[in-house]
Amino acid sequence: MEDIQQTTHDHGKKPKGGLITMPFIFANESCERLAMAGFQTNMITYLTQQLHMPMTKAANTLTNFGGTSSLTPLLGAFIADSFAGRFWTITVASIIYQIVSFHLFMQVLLITGSKPGKTISLANKLKGFRVDMDHLKKHQLVRVKMGYDQNGLESNQVGMISLTLSAILPNLRPPTCQDGQVCQEANTGQLAILYISLLLTAIGSGGIRPCVVTYGADQFDETDEKQKAYTWKFFNWYYFCVGTSTLVAVTIIVYIQDYVGWGWGLGVPSIAMAISIVAFVFGYPLYRNMDPSGSPFTRLVQVCVAAYKKRNLPMVSDAKMLYENEELDASISVAGRLLHTEQMKFLDKAAIVTQEDYANSQSKPNLWRLNTVHRVEELKSLLRMCPIWASGILLFTAYVQQNTFSLQQAKTMNRHLTKSFQIPAGSMSVFTLGSMLATILFYDRVFVPIMKRFTGVERGISFLSRMGIGFAI
Repeated sequence: MEDIQQTTHDHGKKPKGGLITMPFIFANESCERLAMAGFQTNMITYLTQQLHMPMTKAANTLTNFGGTSSLTPLLGAFIADSFAGRFWTITVASIIYQIVSFHLFMQVLLITGSKPGKTISLANKLKGFRVDMDHLKKHQLVRVKMGYDQNGLESNQVGMISLTLSAILPNLRPPTCQDGQVCQEANTGQLAILYISLLLTAIGSGGIRPCVVTYGADQFDETDEKQKAYTWKFFNWYYFCVGTSTLVAVTIIVYIQDYVGWGWGLGVPSIAMAISIVAFVFGYPLYRNMDPSGSPFTRLVQVCVAAYKKRNLPMVSDAKMLYENEELDASISVAGRLLHTEQMKFLDKAAIVTQEDYANSQSKPNLWRLNTVHRVEELKSLLRMCPIWASGILLFTAYVQQNTFSLQQAKTMNRHLTKSFQIPAGSMSVFTLGSMLATILFYDRVFVPIMKRFTGVERGISFLSRMGIGFAI
């Protein structure tokens, strides 16, 4: 692997960023995605079989959770760009996510460890004692019996923490279904705990997802042609790592959840999330950390407000009369300033300079009344992308069903590969992920080098062409 001339804002100090930071960033995202996918993929089974929720209610719960998880990245990106910075946003969000995943893990341990008539053994140093869970549930006290267990931890064993929690916390799920009885659905309090956990998970994910990709791109200097070429490769390998982690989650983690138990099934993702935090923080001395330069969402709102305030003004006859300020736009126009376009002229009114603007002229104008052409064109560019964004609505409407109704349908299929092994229902999405990973490898190693000869574009084809081909397929 070639060495890259790395840069930093502080001359005289050891250069930061570059390929050396990629293992830490990829490790963080791989473990985070393993935890997220391992948590979400088979959650419909957990809701219907452990919390006894009706299928439609469970599907709606997960769909609402998915929608919330898709909106929280807007909040995470705003916080990172406005004041917190990407590193601290990722770190704090990862800790929030880890707390929730540990809480769910302990909740499942309480569930699997509180079945009537079962005895739970303490591990290692305390394996000479036993705790009767029936007495624990009746009196919220621990009754210790003398004895020795040579088998160590059994399938329904828990550690000291879960025993302590079970002694002070109420039952976190409905009673276990008995043969011939109607299953009792989770009550309001139990559902409240579930919804709070899902909300915190969405918040944690919202702080990680929008920042990791851009933080990885920050490690390369866009003004260096050599490093710029590695930026495109970073995106390809980033999504390859994400796909690989998801593939592991929908195969190994789902298998553990279905055939080993939910304790290990949620415990492994919880451990993976802890590893991701350690890996990410460990690389801190090597990262290039950019100072927050303000959220682009704020700039977009400022243009809208300024255009609305000046809606009654006549349009200028010459676009050169619109406000320009290269110094003001320096931090947001590293790759060059956007030029004025003739579409959506009603937004151009945000850049009209009035007598009031002259009277209040300072080194920096009131951006809620006056914006530069570059900032107006940013909003225009975003609005032009709306049809492209809207074209993916139907795709994702179908895609979100993969972990709900499609999973339940898979349970009715004959999934046996041999007489003794059948594919878990939650692992049916492995075919989608496998094809995605194969496509990424083909695109990066075969398609791009060939197309670069014809188009002269470093990345083979434009992003718009790439998206169009994907939608067509």
